[in-house]
Amino acid sequence: MNGRREMMTMTYNLTWLAAIPAGWRPILHDAVERLHALDPTIQITLAKEKFGSLRIHVDHGSADAYAVIDAARAASERSCELCGADAQLRRTPDGYYATRCPDHATGFMPLEEAPSVTFRVVVRGDRHDPSADHHEGNPDDGDAR
Repeated sequence: MNGRREMMTMTYNLTWLAAIPAGWRPILHDAVERLHALDPTIQITLAKEKFGSLRIHVDHGSADAYAVIDAARAASERSCELCGADAQLRRTPDGYYATRCPDHATGFMPLEEAPSVTFRVVVRGDRHDPSADHHEGNPDDGDAR
C-alpha cells in the first residue's frame, strides 16, 4: 500500500468525526490515529452512538485493532457525549440511552449498568469464522464474558 492511499484512508476515517456527538470526537480521533498506526489500511465503515456509547465498525482488523475499538467504546461510556466531561450512562423514562454529565442530564435517570450486549462477528471472504467471534455480556444475566 502506498503512502498516498494510506493517507486517503486516514482522511476518510476522520470524516466520521462529523457523524458523532461533539463530546466523543476526541475519543474517535484518538482511535483513528491508533488504528492507523496498527494498520493504515483499516477503514471505518460506521461510527455512531448506540445505547449511549460510541460504536465503531471497520472493514477488517486484528485483535489489537479490536482492542482499540473496545477502549474507545469504554471511554465513551465515561464521557459526556455533548461536552466530553466525566459522565455516566443515563436513560429517559421512554427508553432513550445517553452518556451525560450532570450539566447535560436534564430528563435522564442514572443507570448502574449498560443495557446492551455486544457481539463481534468476523466474516472472512464469504465464510463466517466462529473462532474470531467476540461476545461481551453481563455476567449477572448469565451471559459469557
